[in-house]
Amino acid sequence: MKSLTFEAGGTKLLYLSIGVFQGNGHEGVLTLPSRIGGMSYDGYTFEYMFNVTEFALNSDNVPGNRVSVEDGVLFFSENSQKILVSYPSANTRTTYTIPSDVTRVMCNDGLCDAVKITTLNVAPAEGVTIYFDGYSCTEMDNLSTVNFGGAGNIELYWYVFRTAKSLKDLVIPTNVRVKSCGLGAMDTDSDNPTKFHLVAPSIPDNWASDWDGGMIDSGFATVDFNYVA
Repeated sequence: MKSLTFEAGGTKLLYLSIGVFQGNGHEGVLTLPSRIGGMSYDGYTFEYMFNVTEFALNSDNVPGNRVSVEDGVLFFSENSQKILVSYPSANTRTTYTIPSDVTRVMCNDGLCDAVKITTLNVAPAEGVTIYFDGYSCTEMDNLSTVNFGGAGNIELYWYVFRTAKSLKDLVIPTNVRVKSCGLGAMDTDSDNPTKFHLVAPSIPDNWASDWDGGMIDSGFATVDFNYVA
């Protein structure tokens, strides 16, 4: 399917379930109804939509809508949380800065398949914690630079950058917390594995307890840490 069209004029809120658009072949701008009141948090909703250049919303304007679009990227808001739902895979920009008020990057979707991005900037505002859910940045094949910063906190969970094969150096400042396997399986198929530059004298105590031990030794992540405190 090369074209997916939603006409404006509906009055009822919609719920987007898991995998509802997964693998759809829509090309160009994907315009969604501006009357989406619920969404599955298991991701896969827009995964493998390789030909979408940007998201947009039609003019329904039904009360209760929780989706929004910024710079062609789709977001969802609920319970004071702002979730990056899906980045358009075919967008041509190479640098992307996640808005400073985003609190979550959705699992199995989010920045998955954002193959054009080479530089990702993550700088949450003061008082904001941005949570990278499992597999939320996989298949970013050309990602070579991640700039962590901001006055807020950053949490990485479950193979976030699993196949970022171009990411050879990653500076991890003190506002980043690595939870269960958050840096797991990075570039395991390369002869030039990622080097971690940790801005701390040692692995912080608030990192997930299963970081030390088998998860590193089994090759899920490099053991090459450079402490730069």
